[in-house]
Amino acid sequence: MSLHRLILAYSAVLTAFLVPAQAAEYQRYQNGACAAGSICNIDFPNVPAGKVLTISNLSCYLRLPSTSDLYGAQLLLIQNSTGAVVFALTASLFRQNTVRISPTVDEETWVSNDAIRAVARPGQHFRAYAEARSSSSGAIATISQYACHISGTLTP
Repeated sequence: MSLHRLILAYSAVLTAFLVPAQAAEYQRYQNGACAAGSICNIDFPNVPAGKVLTISNLSCYLRLPSTSDLYGAQLLLIQNSTGAVVFALTASLFRQNTVRISPTVDEETWVSNDAIRAVARPGQHFRAYAEARSSSSGAIATISQYACHISGTLTP
């Protein structure tokens, strides 16, 4: 057996052990309804009964006035029954560019693409959270748009 075929056979066996046979690829995109507030939450669907959702990637896009700063951005795991935060991962949003919205308003776009590992069980869901503040005073600022995509596997 050639080395190439041996490596392929080994990879197939290893994959069979690491990914359960009934695992389904999972992807979900949510566009936040921020209502021009300083805090924007994007709630992803609840994990179905009898399933486990393992997220391996978080990708987000955020837009806010150029006079504002991103104060915080996290992926939260929420316990549905209590609303309690089980854990939080900090997203690595980076300033990408400035967009002219009108003759007097510029907005900055922020983007992230994070390889992560986060697990949610039935009775839980993920929430992408972002908060903006004014650059000059630290007062409340507005978020124009916040959208995130999560991907991973959904297993029994």
